[in-house]
Amino acid sequence: MIKKEIDSSWKYPTGVSGTHTVRLRFVLDIDGKLVSAEVVNSTDARLNSSALEALNHASPFPPIPEELKRLAGEPMLINFSVRTPKPASSSLAGSQSEKPEWKPGQEWKYAWIGPRSSGTFTREVVREEAFAGVPAYVVRVGKRENFYAKEVLGLLGTVSGGKVTLKRDAPYQPLSWPLEVGKEWRNSFTLERLEQKSSQKYDNRVVVSKIETVQVPAGTFEAYKIEVYGAVSRKLLNEYWYSPQVKWFVRIKTYEQNGIREDELVSYKID
Repeated sequence: MIKKEIDSSWKYPTGVSGTHTVRLRFVLDIDGKLVSAEVVNSTDARLNSSALEALNHASPFPPIPEELKRLAGEPMLINFSVRTPKPASSSLAGSQSEKPEWKPGQEWKYAWIGPRSSGTFTREVVREEAFAGVPAYVVRVGKRENFYAKEVLGLLGTVSGGKVTLKRDAPYQPLSWPLEVGKEWRNSFTLERLEQKSSQKYDNRVVVSKIETVQVPAGTFEAYKIEVYGAVSRKLLNEYWYSPQVKWFVRIKTYEQNGIREDELVSYKID
């Protein structure tokens, strides 16, 4: 798990090519938070700072299990074999991706893993219906129905048991059309939790950082990587990998207070 999280966060520096090895020594506390880290050795010193940045970016990790708690506070070693990618020949490079059209019957199945549990779920487009006067697609997830604004494919609200439980005054918008690398936008909205009779304001900065080739259980896809930050805190909140081929996300990472949740696409049906 630790090695996978570091790998997914590692951004290799330009100019490094070929296969290299990097060895890290680090210390975690019982909650999985990084205490200290250093590079023991590497075959290319240009990889050192990016390796440490990846380790810091991946922290915190899931809490150390009870049977391994003796490792908390103790130095641990991890070895990486790094094969830097060749220059991209991506079909998405330098291009724009337009908003897809959804229709009833399309679905995406995901497997997810969080700090303390895991599972699967399916998103299925079931119909079109306005939400608070805004044309929307209705996407069923279990017993909930999520309403996505047709114009931007942004989440407006949620209905459960026939009642509106969540409502936004503007869509949560991790996508802005057309998509292209380098594009940035602000996404501000107020979320109402009707059952709790509470509300919260959000102000996010969103950026399309790059194009990546992503391997998930459903296959290998070219995807736009989208990063969502708190506009004030500058804290990374979410990462999304959007594939035009799939018409939705193939991977999602959510940075929660108690750790990281990761969703990966298992299968999809869009025909």
